[in-house]
Amino acid sequence: MENIIISNVPSYAHSSVRSSLACAHCRSRHVRCDARTPCSRCQAKGENCVYQKSRRGGRRIRKPTQSEIDHPSSTPSKFLPADFSSSSPIQDSYRTSNPIDSSPNPNSLAPVTLDRIASSGNSSSITTDQNVRVVVEASTFQDDTEDLLDSYYTQFHPAHPCALPRLFFKQRLETDSLSLKPVLIVMKYIGSLYMSSATSASLEALVLETLAEGRVATNLSTGYHVQSLILYSIAVYWCSETHRGLSLLNEAISNAIDLGMNLQGFAVEHGHGDPVLEESWRRTWWLIHVTDAHFAGSTHTYPMKTTEVFMDVDLPCEEESYVSGNIPQTRTLFEYDMREFAEDDGNEFSSFAQLIGLTRSLNTVFSCGLQSDPVFASTLAANFDASIMGWSSLLLQSKRRLLRFDGTLDELLFRANMLVNTYIVGIHRPLSNLAYCSVESVSRCAPPPPMRTISDDVAVSEFHTSKILQGIEALNGLLILSTSLKAHTPFVICMIANATIAYLSACSHVLRDQALKLAREKIRLHMAVIKALGECWPLAREIYRQVGVVAREILGLVDTVLPVRDLSHNAPYCDSPMIFNLDSSFDQNNFEELESMSLYGGTF
Repeated sequence: MENIIISNVPSYAHSSVRSSLACAHCRSRHVRCDARTPCSRCQAKGENCVYQKSRRGGRRIRKPTQSEIDHPSSTPSKFLPADFSSSSPIQDSYRTSNPIDSSPNPNSLAPVTLDRIASSGNSSSITTDQNVRVVVEASTFQDDTEDLLDSYYTQFHPAHPCALPRLFFKQRLETDSLSLKPVLIVMKYIGSLYMSSATSASLEALVLETLAEGRVATNLSTGYHVQSLILYSIAVYWCSETHRGLSLLNEAISNAIDLGMNLQGFAVEHGHGDPVLEESWRRTWWLIHVTDAHFAGSTHTYPMKTTEVFMDVDLPCEEESYVSGNIPQTRTLFEYDMREFAEDDGNEFSSFAQLIGLTRSLNTVFSCGLQSDPVFASTLAANFDASIMGWSSLLLQSKRRLLRFDGTLDELLFRANMLVNTYIVGIHRPLSNLAYCSVESVSRCAPPPPMRTISDDVAVSEFHTSKILQGIEALNGLLILSTSLKAHTPFVICMIANATIAYLSACSHVLRDQALKLAREKIRLHMAVIKALGECWPLAREIYRQVGVVAREILGLVDTVLPVRDLSHNAPYCDSPMIFNLDSSFDQNNFEELESMSLYGGTF
C-alpha cells in the first residue's frame, strides 16, 4: 500500500470510525480524540495524555502499524518555510503595512504543532524538526472523497463560491490533478467539518503538507494555491485558531498580489481559454476582498488590508450561469460605479457583484478607521446611512428577493443583508438608549465600549434606538428565511452575537411587557442559530458560551433597582460584521413581507 510521508505536521491518524474513548484533555475540551496513547492532540501540544480508568476493565494499548515500523522518525524534514520575498512594488507596499514575519523561530528545535503555528501568528513559520513526521496511507483518503466534496459543495461553497463548480472541477481534476491538489485537499478538509462521521485532523495534516510544498517551490504558487489559502483561512479562524487564520489571510492577499490576481488581465492570461476557469479566478480575488472585510469587522480593525490595493478585476456572473458554464459577457467595476447614470437595465448585476459593491462602500465609510471622537460617531452614522441607502435604492426588484424560485436561499444576498443590518446595530448603538454593560467585554465579538458622552438630546437617542430595533427585526426575518443554517458563512456568528447583545440591552432598558416577551423569544432564535453553527465551528461554541454569560448578567439587571442609563452617552464606533435592514414594515403573518424585510426599505 502506497504511503505518503508528511513532515513538520502533527501526527494525526485517520479513522473512518469515531472513537467512543477520549482522553481527559480531549474530553474536557469537547473535541474528538483518536484514542491513541498518547492521542494525536496531546502529542501535538506536548501535554500529558491521561485516560480515566474504565469501569469495564481498562483499555488495551494500541500496537504500532507496519507503516510506522517501516518509517522511523529520523528522516529529515522535506519542507522549509518560505520567506515571501517580493519584487512587486504593490506587494512591497502591502507588506510594509502588513508584515509577515519570516524570521527564524527561537523555538525551532521544538516539535511543530498546529498550536505552535497558531501562537506564532504566522502560518508560514513552519520550522524544521527531524523528529516530527506523520505517515498517511493515501488510499484512506480516496474512498470518502465524493462524500467530502458533496459536503463542501452543499454546505460551504454557496456562501464562498470561488472554486470551480462541481462538474467542471471534476473534469479538470482528471486532466490536471497536480495543480488542483491544494484546493482539493482543503475542500475535503472543510467538507469533513460538516460531517460527524469524518475525522478532520488527518486531512488537515495533508493540508499543511501541501501548503508547505507551495511555499518551498515558488512554481507551485498558482491561483489554485491562493484559492486553497483563502478558503483554509476561513476554516482555521472559525476552528478557534484566529491568529493563524488571520496570518493565512495575509498570505493569501500577498500571494494573490504577487500573481497579479487583483488585475483584470489575470483571468484571461491564466484561464487556458476556459471561460469557467476565468470566472473562477475573478471570484477568487473578490472572495479575498470580501473575506478581508469580514475579518476586519470580526476583529474591529479598520481599514481593511486590501484598502490601498489597486484592483480592476471584472465582476462575477450569476451563480446559475457559473454552475451551468454559460458565462455571459463580464461587467466591469467602472460599469458598476456608474450604474446610477445607466439606462434601466444598467444595474443588472449579479448577487456576488452586489455583495462586492456593498463591501467597497463599507470600506469607503471606514477608510479613516475607528475613532473615539463624539463628532466622529455622528458623522460615521450619517455617512453609513447615505452609503447604504444609495446601494439599496439601486437594487433591482429581483435582488430584493432572497429566495429563488426553487425555494433555496441566495446566500450571497443573505450575506449582504446580514452585513448591513449588523452594521446598523453597531454604528447606531453608541448614539442610542441601549446602554453598554461591562460584562459585554466577555464576548470576543463585542465592540469596544464607548468612552465618552455624545449627546443629551432625547429625540436623537430615540431615533438611533429605533433604527437599531428595526435592524434587529430585519435580522430576525433573515434567520427565519434560512433553509439551511449550516450553509451560511461562519462570519454570521459574530453578526448574530453582536445583534443579540444589543437586543439584550434593549430588553433591560427599553422593552417592556409583550414587547419584552417577544424579544426574549427572538433571542432564543439567535442563540439556537449560533448553537447550530457550533456543530461545525468550534469558535461558535465559545461565542455561544460568552453570549450566555452576557445574557445572564444583563437580564439579571431587569429585576434590580438600577437607573436606566441614557444611552445618549455612547461613543462612536464601528465594529464586527453586521446585518442588513431593508424594510421596517414587518408583518410576521405575511411571509412575503417577511422576505422583503431582509432588504433595506429606505427607513433612513
